[in-house]
Amino acid sequence: MNGATCYSGQPSTVPLSQARRGSGGNVHAQDVLIRALDTVLAWQDRVRERRRLGTLDERLLHDIGVDRASADIEALKPFWRR
Repeated sequence: MNGATCYSGQPSTVPLSQARRGSGGNVHAQDVLIRALDTVLAWQDRVRERRRLGTLDERLLHDIGVDRASADIEALKPFWRR
């Protein structure tokens, strides 16, 4: 694949921005792009998880220990908020 990197959709145990950072501590353009990609992927995960949370019924919410009001509040948060 000519050295191209494919994203498998699986979360990595170490963010790419940390895994590829050199020992010199200098921030390179590649590091900035990788960090931006990590951020966008985290935002996508939040959107997906919050949508799923908003669709759970009362029984499933009870199983995970979350009440409907808390689930609705979390589901309505913008993707950039933790």
